[in-house]
Amino acid sequence: MNSTAKAANHSPALRLLGRALIAAFCVSIVAFALPFQPRSPNWGVLLSNRIVDEFPLILAGVALLRFSAMNDVRKANESDETDDTDALERDQGSRWISRISLIGIGLIALWQVILFFGILRDIDQQSASVLTQINQRASKLSELVQRAPDSAIQRLLQESRKTLGNKAAKPNTSPLQELSENIQKQTQISINTTYANTNQARFRLTKDTGRILLLCLIYGIALYGMASIL
Repeated sequence: MNSTAKAANHSPALRLLGRALIAAFCVSIVAFALPFQPRSPNWGVLLSNRIVDEFPLILAGVALLRFSAMNDVRKANESDETDDTDALERDQGSRWISRISLIGIGLIALWQVILFFGILRDIDQQSASVLTQINQRASKLSELVQRAPDSAIQRLLQESRKTLGNKAAKPNTSPLQELSENIQKQTQISINTTYANTNQARFRLTKDTGRILLLCLIYGIALYGMASIL
């Protein structure tokens, strides 16, 4: 018995294994996606990451189905007594699964791009909101300080010195002026922290999106090869 015949004899087992891998992927993704929260960007990002992380199951399953179908077709072509109708149907079926998977990974990439811009907009809006609150709080505090009694100014001045540490303004003959400078420094520190957090959030989002899109491209090339070339 030659190698082609041996491979053909294993075709049913290969088809079963391929279908099992695809089914395992589907069950895992559906279970992870529950409960469905399509309006939640965070849910969408987590789901996208889970899909691309487990998509090799689809690749392996489709590859096994294509390999099994190709061997069935080859066996049918080499044997004059074998009806090749079933083999050709399995070949077309495996190609169809490859194309459906290719469309699916393309939709995941498109969905990720949409999520990227949506989450980026939310990050910018949250940052702008926090900055507005910081400036409003600083403005109100400055107004209150101007009308505060000396005892309250001294108390606030001591608190600001402890908070700022070596970043506090140099001692001044006017406690009010020193406190005002400390308020400005605290405000600037809060603004800088907000900008830093915003930049970190943007970087993480860009990194995750780039990773997902790159993997989608790699998976798409592999599926295209299995659907069109093999």
